[in-house]
Amino acid sequence: MKNFYIAFVSLVSLFILSACTSGFAITEEQKREAAYEEAAKKKNDELGKEPVELTPYARKLGASLTQPTYKEIAANGVVTVEGTIEQHEKLKGNYVIIEIGFSEGKELGDSVSHYVPIKNGSFKQDIMMFNGEGDYLVSVLLPSTIFEEAFDDMTTFSVFNVNPTTDDEIVYTPFAQAAGLSIQEPDSRYVKGNEVLHLKERLTQQKILCS
Repeated sequence: MKNFYIAFVSLVSLFILSACTSGFAITEEQKREAAYEEAAKKKNDELGKEPVELTPYARKLGASLTQPTYKEIAANGVVTVEGTIEQHEKLKGNYVIIEIGFSEGKELGDSVSHYVPIKNGSFKQDIMMFNGEGDYLVSVLLPSTIFEEAFDDMTTFSVFNVNPTTDDEIVYTPFAQAAGLSIQEPDSRYVKGNEVLHLKERLTQQKILCS
C-alpha cells in the first residue's frame, strides 16, 4: 500500500511539472507575440496617415479597400486585405490578385501572388509577409471588364513587417482552387533536391470539364 501511495504521488507530481513547463512555454510565446504587436503599433504611430490611393479604373467600378486604409502600414507578420466592388457584375473574372513583393531584394522567391475569390462583390484575404522582417510592396489588381484573364491595377500600399518569421506556404491558381487541388508533397514553395522532385497531390473535385 505504501509503495502504491508513493507511485501515485510521483505520478501526480509529474503531471503538475509537465503542466507548469507547458504553461511557461506558452507564456514565453505570448511575450514574444506581445512584443511584436507593440513594435508594430509603435511603428504605425510613426508612419504617416495618408489614405490608400485608388486608380481611375477602381473608382469607375466603385471599388474600395476597407483594410488597410493607409498607404504605409506596419504589421506583425500578417496583413488582412479586404475590399468591395460595387459593379462586380461587369468583371470578366472572379478573382482579385494580391501581389506581395519583398522590397529588399529581387532574387527568386521575392514575390508571391494570391488569387482571392470575389464573392457577392467582396473579397478578403490574410496574407503572410513571407520573407520575415522588412519592407514589402503590396499591389491589388482587379479583373478586366473587357478581356478574360486580364487584370488592371486597383491600388498599392507598403508594409513594414516587424516579425522575423518566414512563410513558404504553397499558393494556388484559380484553376487549382476550382478543381480543389491541394499539394501534399512537397509542403512548401521551395524545395532542395537532388535531380528528382517527388510530387503528391489531392483533388477534391473528381470531375474536371475541359473545353
